[in-house]
Amino acid sequence: MPDPVKVLDGFDKQDQANRVVELLVDGEVLYAVYDCKGRGTGFLGITDRRLIVRDDGHLKHSKRIVSIPYRQITAVGTGSDYKLIGSSEGSLSVHAGGEEWDFRSKGDGKTRNAYLRIMEHLVPAHP
Repeated sequence: MPDPVKVLDGFDKQDQANRVVELLVDGEVLYAVYDCKGRGTGFLGITDRRLIVRDDGHLKHSKRIVSIPYRQITAVGTGSDYKLIGSSEGSLSVHAGGEEWDFRSKGDGKTRNAYLRIMEHLVPAHP
């Protein structure tokens, strides 16, 4: 029996984490799987090689899982929207392959962590 895969930064829902784990290639490291709010995206998986996105789309039959290699990402944005006192929603936008992917989560900690993990792979470290 293979070793259990560790999700280094955590996950929101076990079934979503299981879906992402099934798609990992040998040696791939899974950082996080975050549940997303609103229309468009079901979850965001972050690995050391790519983003794995469950795109629920606007129609029930258009559900798909998409892999976005870091080399295809051309822009990343993040922010917070404050809804009520003590309540916020984090947002993350990723532009890749001519498409814009928008992610929203309750609180801004998850989208901030996702932003930082993605940027680790896009911005080279200084020697």
